[in-house]
Amino acid sequence: MSKPNLAAVSTDELLIELSRRERAGECVALVITPNDLAEFWECDDAGNTHPASRVPEAGEMHAIRKAFERWQDCGGHADIMDTLRDAWQAAQADQLDSQEGGRK
Repeated sequence: MSKPNLAAVSTDELLIELSRRERAGECVALVITPNDLAEFWECDDAGNTHPASRVPEAGEMHAIRKAFERWQDCGGHADIMDTLRDAWQAAQADQLDSQEGGRK
Protein backbone atom coordinates (compact mmCIF):
# COMPACT_ATOMS: atom_id res chain seq x y z
CA MET A 1 0.00 0.00 0.00
CA SER A 2 1.43 3.41 -0.92
CA LYS A 3 1.78 6.29 1.52
CA PRO A 4 -0.55 9.30 1.06
CA ASN A 5 1.03 12.07 -0.98
CA LEU A 6 0.34 15.51 0.50
CA ALA A 7 1.54 17.14 -2.72
CA ALA A 8 -1.75 15.97 -4.22
CA VAL A 9 -3.77 17.80 -1.56
CA SER A 10 -4.47 21.50 -1.96
CA THR A 11 -3.74 23.82 0.93
CA ASP A 12 -7.44 24.69 1.11
CA GLU A 13 -8.42 21.02 1.40
CA LEU A 14 -5.78 20.47 4.07
CA LEU A 15 -7.01 23.49 6.05
CA ILE A 16 -10.61 22.29 5.80
CA GLU A 17 -9.63 18.85 7.11
CA LEU A 18 -7.53 20.30 9.94
CA SER A 19 -10.39 22.62 10.90
CA ARG A 20 -12.83 19.71 10.90
CA ARG A 21 -10.52 17.68 13.13
CA GLU A 22 -9.95 20.64 15.42
CA ARG A 23 -13.72 21.14 15.88
CA ALA A 24 -14.06 17.41 16.58
CA GLY A 25 -11.46 17.69 19.32
CA GLU A 26 -8.91 15.54 17.50
CA CYS A 27 -6.13 18.11 17.24
CA VAL A 28 -4.95 21.66 17.70
CA ALA A 29 -3.50 23.17 14.54
CA LEU A 30 -1.60 26.33 13.76
CA VAL A 31 -1.55 27.13 10.08
CA ILE A 32 -0.21 30.48 8.93
CA THR A 33 -0.63 31.28 5.26
CA PRO A 34 1.14 34.02 3.32
CA ASN A 35 -2.18 35.92 3.22
CA ASP A 36 -2.46 35.68 7.03
CA LEU A 37 0.99 37.23 7.37
CA ALA A 38 0.26 40.04 4.92
CA GLU A 39 -3.01 40.90 6.65
CA PHE A 40 -1.42 40.91 10.10
CA TRP A 41 1.69 42.88 9.13
CA GLU A 42 -0.24 45.49 7.19
CA CYS A 43 -2.99 46.23 9.68
CA ASP A 44 -3.28 49.42 11.67
CA ASP A 45 -3.83 49.64 15.42
CA ALA A 46 -7.57 49.12 14.92
CA GLY A 47 -6.95 45.87 12.99
CA ASN A 48 -7.95 47.31 9.62
CA THR A 49 -5.94 45.90 6.71
CA HIS A 50 -4.80 47.77 3.65
CA PRO A 51 -5.66 46.54 0.14
CA ALA A 52 -2.03 47.03 -0.97
CA SER A 53 -0.66 44.44 1.48
CA ARG A 54 2.08 42.48 -0.25
CA VAL A 55 1.83 38.72 0.23
CA PRO A 56 5.15 36.91 0.84
CA GLU A 57 6.26 34.77 -2.10
CA ALA A 58 7.45 31.14 -1.94
CA GLY A 59 11.14 32.01 -1.46
CA GLU A 60 10.25 34.44 1.28
CA MET A 61 8.01 31.86 2.95
CA HIS A 62 11.02 29.55 3.14
CA ALA A 63 12.86 32.18 5.21
CA ILE A 64 9.74 32.76 7.32
CA ARG A 65 9.42 29.01 7.97
CA LYS A 66 13.07 28.87 9.04
CA ALA A 67 12.45 31.78 11.44
CA PHE A 68 9.45 29.90 12.85
CA GLU A 69 11.65 26.83 13.41
CA ARG A 70 14.25 28.97 15.23
CA TRP A 71 11.44 30.40 17.41
CA GLN A 72 10.36 26.86 18.28
CA ASP A 73 13.94 25.84 19.08
CA CYS A 74 14.36 28.86 21.39
CA GLY A 75 11.53 27.82 23.69
CA GLY A 76 8.45 28.66 21.64
CA HIS A 77 7.40 25.00 21.47
CA ALA A 78 7.80 24.49 25.22
CA ASP A 79 5.96 27.76 25.90
CA ILE A 80 2.91 26.79 23.84
CA MET A 81 2.88 23.27 25.31
CA ASP A 82 2.98 24.73 28.84
CA THR A 83 0.17 27.14 27.96
CA LEU A 84 -1.95 24.31 26.57
CA ARG A 85 -1.27 22.15 29.65
CA ASP A 86 -2.36 25.03 31.90
CA ALA A 87 -5.61 25.37 29.94
CA TRP A 88 -6.20 21.61 30.11
CA GLN A 89 -5.60 21.52 33.86
CA ALA A 90 -7.93 24.49 34.38
CA ALA A 91 -10.63 22.70 32.35
CA GLN A 92 -10.15 19.58 34.47
CA ALA A 93 -10.45 21.64 37.67
CA ASP A 94 -13.64 23.31 36.36
CA GLN A 95 -15.09 19.91 35.52
CA LEU A 96 -14.30 18.57 39.01
CA ASP A 97 -15.82 21.69 40.59
CA SER A 98 -19.05 21.30 38.61
CA GLN A 99 -19.24 17.58 39.47
CA GLU A 100 -18.77 18.33 43.15
CA GLY A 101 -21.35 21.13 42.95
CA GLY A 102 -23.89 18.69 41.52
CA ARG A 103 -23.37 16.28 44.43
CA LYS A 104 -24.03 18.78 47.21
